[in-house]
Order: sequence, then structure tokens, then C-alpha cells
Amino acid sequence: MTTDFEQEQTHLTTIYQQLTATLAAINDAQSQNHQAGNTIKAQITGEAKLNFDSYADNLDTFAALETINKEIDMLNLKTDSLIARKDETLRLLEQPYFAKITLTFPEETDSEDFYLGSASYTNQDGEPVIFDWRSPIADVYYQQTFGPTSYQANGRQIPVTLNQRRQFQIQADQLIDFFDTQIAIEDPLLLATLKEAKTTQMSAITATIQKEQNTIIRQQTTDHLLIDGIAGSGKTSVIFQRIAYLLYRQRKELALNEVLMISPNRLFQDYIAQVLPDLGEQTPVNLTLQQLLAQLLPEELADLPIAAQPVTPSN
Repeated sequence: MTTDFEQEQTHLTTIYQQLTATLAAINDAQSQNHQAGNTIKAQITGEAKLNFDSYADNLDTFAALETINKEIDMLNLKTDSLIARKDETLRLLEQPYFAKITLTFPEETDSEDFYLGSASYTNQDGEPVIFDWRSPIADVYYQQTFGPTSYQANGRQIPVTLNQRRQFQIQADQLIDFFDTQIAIEDPLLLATLKEAKTTQMSAITATIQKEQNTIIRQQTTDHLLIDGIAGSGKTSVIFQRIAYLLYRQRKELALNEVLMISPNRLFQDYIAQVLPDLGEQTPVNLTLQQLLAQLLPEELADLPIAAQPVTPSN
């Protein structure tokens, strides 16, 4: 009879193999995309002719150029998509997931397991096997409520029963440890994770959100939100999580270039640039207050002594 640990290790091994196969497929697709780009370049230099001798020739030339432009646009879109998928896959290969919730849906007798990670992942058979920590169903994990509960998806409240909440310590394809818990902060392993997260650029803070923090992160009923707390209470981690959450849940309405983060100094800027990718998002525009003023009030600041002028951002 296999133990829970052996079962979880077997599941992890299977998922890791699927991720590895996906990465290989992405690499092949990138290679094919690169070859297609070289083919288009050859067509442009060797076959495309600019002929403007007559009105009919103009139309033919413009049509040929438009066709080439569309092919280039499609290649660029595919390139960006493959890069994003590869980044997600590489991140998941470091730690495929960090938690599992076991749910029972109404009118069903069998329970279902949902594994949560820094990004969602659907294997090559089209089966979703990892769910993004920001997905609606992940809210059940962060609520930490056992028994009958619910989550909201597509404007509907979905009733479920939470039977198990399991947290993992994973390195690549190796299961280090796991524990089942009701209140995360009471578990000594979780406390160790919290302590480690403060010294490793919070790469694991997704797994240690408390219920109160989750309420702040997923708050969508207000346009203004002030986070207050004592030193070390998790204010910074909460705001990072909230930014990543909003960019995920409001992807159609909120673009990355519409988010501005104002940092106290450049050291904090570098810190942000390393944390947000671990949460599944690219870093938005990030300026210090001095850099922001330099862009908004360049003429007014020009009269200041050089020593008092803000440093112009390099990007």
C-alpha cells in the first residue's frame, strides 16, 4: 500500500514530465517560427519587387507588401506567445505547484483535486492540471474555510465542500515535504516558509497568504485602497500580490502599461523587478518619486541646483 507521500511524489513526477514535454514542444515551435521568419526575409529580399510604373502595378505592389506585413505580424504574435509560455513553463519547472485543495461539488459523490501554482498549466492532452493562484477556484484555498464554502466565477457563486487543504515544499521534480492544515499560520512548517520568504525575494509568499491578506488582495468593490500596518506585517507582499492579481483578473480591461508603481528609491525598484515575475506577471512602469517629477515637471526642475535635481530614469 502506497503512502500519501509516495502518491504525491508520483503525481509530481508525472506533472514534471508533462512540463518537460511542453518545454520541448515550445522549443521546437520557436525553431520553426525562426525558420519561417528567415523564409519571409528571403522572400522580401529575393522575390518582392517594388513596381510603381502604373496604377495597376501600384495595387499589386501594395497588396504584396500588405501580405508580407500580415505574415510578419503573425510571426511576431506567435513569437511573443511562445516566449510567454516558455517563461511560465520554466518557472513551473522550478516549482510546479505549492498547494492542493480537494473539493466536492453539489450532487457529486467523488471529490476532485486541484493543484495551485504560480501559473496555470494545461498539458498537451488539453487537461488543466495546475491552476493559477489567482484563479477563482484558488480563493477556496486562501479562505482557509473547511466544509461547505463557495467561490465566485463568471458572476456566479459556486458552492463546494472543501475536504482537504494540503501545502507542499517542492524543488523541481522532488517532493521535500507536505502538510495538511486548517490555519496556515499555526503550522511550524509554514512559519519556516514565512521566515525564508523574507530572505529570498518573496518567491514563495504566494503559499503563505493569510485569510485577511487574501481579502485585501482580491478586493474589487473599491477604487481606492490604503494598506496600513506595523513594520513586518506584510504590507509590501500584499500590494505585490494585489497588483499581480488585478493584472490577471482584469487582463481585458487593465494593461501593464496602465499601471504605475512609485518606489521610494532605486534599490526598491530593483527589488520589485525581481519579485513580480515570481508571481506570474511582468513588472509595470516603476519610477521613484524623483523620476516621476522629472518627467512631469522638467522645466520647473531645470532651474534647481544640479545637486537638488532628480535623477532622470534610464529607461
